[in-house]
Amino acid sequence: DHYFCKECQMYIPIRASHCNNCGHCVLRRDHHCPWTNQCIGRDNHVYFYFWVITESILMLIVFLDVLFSMFNKMEITNWLKSYFLHIIFLPVLFFDLFQVASLTFTHTLMICNNKTVWEIKRAGSITYLQNA
Repeated sequence: DHYFCKECQMYIPIRASHCNNCGHCVLRRDHHCPWTNQCIGRDNHVYFYFWVITESILMLIVFLDVLFSMFNKMEITNWLKSYFLHIIFLPVLFFDLFQVASLTFTHTLMICNNKTVWEIKRAGSITYLQNA
């Protein structure tokens, strides 16, 4: 089964979609990533997923490093002077870690269910998903 893309003026297979940001159709399109400024689809989804997992691990390491570095026995005024930036950045690091870990978890679930972001967002308007 193929569908006609009005923008590209050609037939595309199911699970392909036109990206308005890139200006072309992408096979098994997942989403257009603002961080990489490219479409994530059949040809690069594995690399994107590996990147997201790596980011989660690195953010966890940085968060734990900053957190545990603050457990130092010293006078309170010296401690505040030494770890003032740590105190400010710890909530930001936690928020970033939460965001990246959520992205990893979500994409893991979608991969396990053989779904893409594009299919989930447009499940009501994609004809091949309505028949399933």
